[in-house]
Amino acid sequence: MTKEILKQYRFYKKRISVLNRKIENLQREEDESVVKDTVQGSHKEFPYTMGHTTISGCPGLWETHSELRELREVRA
Repeated sequence: MTKEILKQYRFYKKRISVLNRKIENLQREEDESVVKDTVQGSHKEFPYTMGHTTISGCPGLWETHSELRELREVRA
Protein backbone atom coordinates (compact mmCIF):
# COMPACT_ATOMS: atom_id res chain seq x y z
CA MET A 1 0.00 0.00 0.00
CA THR A 2 1.20 3.43 -0.83
CA LYS A 3 0.81 6.56 1.20
CA GLU A 4 -1.74 7.94 -1.27
CA ILE A 5 -3.97 4.87 -0.95
CA LEU A 6 -3.89 5.19 2.83
CA LYS A 7 -4.97 8.84 2.60
CA GLN A 8 -7.85 7.89 0.32
CA TYR A 9 -8.86 5.09 2.68
CA ARG A 10 -9.10 7.50 5.63
CA PHE A 11 -11.04 10.00 3.53
CA TYR A 12 -13.59 7.41 2.34
CA LYS A 13 -13.93 5.88 5.80
CA LYS A 14 -14.78 9.31 7.24
CA ARG A 15 -17.17 10.05 4.37
CA ILE A 16 -19.01 6.75 4.95
CA SER A 17 -19.42 7.53 8.66
CA VAL A 18 -20.81 10.99 7.81
CA LEU A 19 -23.26 9.46 5.30
CA ASN A 20 -24.36 6.87 7.88
CA ARG A 21 -25.08 9.65 10.40
CA LYS A 22 -27.09 11.60 7.82
CA ILE A 23 -29.11 8.49 6.95
CA GLU A 24 -29.84 7.80 10.63
CA ASN A 25 -30.94 11.41 11.19
CA LEU A 26 -33.27 11.36 8.19
CA GLN A 27 -34.81 8.07 9.29
CA ARG A 28 -35.35 9.43 12.80
CA GLU A 29 -36.96 12.60 11.42
CA GLU A 30 -39.18 10.49 9.18
CA ASP A 31 -40.41 8.47 12.16
CA GLU A 32 -41.16 11.61 14.20
CA SER A 33 -42.85 13.64 11.46
CA VAL A 34 -46.32 12.01 11.43
CA VAL A 35 -49.06 14.66 11.50
CA LYS A 36 -52.64 13.87 12.58
CA ASP A 37 -55.82 15.93 12.38
CA THR A 38 -59.57 15.46 12.61
CA VAL A 39 -61.87 16.63 9.83
CA GLN A 40 -65.63 16.85 9.54
CA GLY A 41 -67.68 15.60 6.62
CA SER A 42 -70.93 13.94 5.58
CA HIS A 43 -71.84 10.74 3.77
CA LYS A 44 -72.22 10.90 -0.01
CA GLU A 45 -75.74 9.49 -0.01
CA PHE A 46 -78.92 10.09 1.92
CA PRO A 47 -79.27 10.63 4.99
CA TYR A 48 -76.09 12.77 4.68
CA THR A 49 -75.18 12.36 8.35
CA MET A 50 -72.18 14.32 9.63
CA GLY A 51 -69.18 12.51 10.98
CA HIS A 52 -65.62 13.02 12.09
CA THR A 53 -62.62 11.34 10.47
CA THR A 54 -59.02 11.27 11.62
CA ILE A 55 -56.44 11.72 8.89
CA SER A 56 -52.68 11.35 9.20
CA GLY A 57 -49.68 11.77 6.97
CA CYS A 58 -46.02 12.64 6.70
CA PRO A 59 -45.28 16.04 5.16
CA GLY A 60 -42.20 16.00 2.97
CA LEU A 61 -42.15 12.20 2.81
CA TRP A 62 -41.17 12.02 -0.87
CA GLU A 63 -38.29 14.44 -0.43
CA THR A 64 -37.00 12.42 2.52
CA HIS A 65 -37.25 9.14 0.60
CA SER A 66 -35.43 10.51 -2.43
CA GLU A 67 -32.70 12.02 -0.26
CA LEU A 68 -32.29 8.73 1.64
CA ARG A 69 -32.06 6.83 -1.65
CA GLU A 70 -29.40 9.22 -2.97
CA LEU A 71 -27.35 8.94 0.23
CA ARG A 72 -27.53 5.15 0.17
CA GLU A 73 -26.40 5.11 -3.47
CA VAL A 74 -23.45 7.37 -2.66
CA ARG A 75 -22.54 5.18 0.32
CA ALA A 76 -22.63 2.00 -1.81
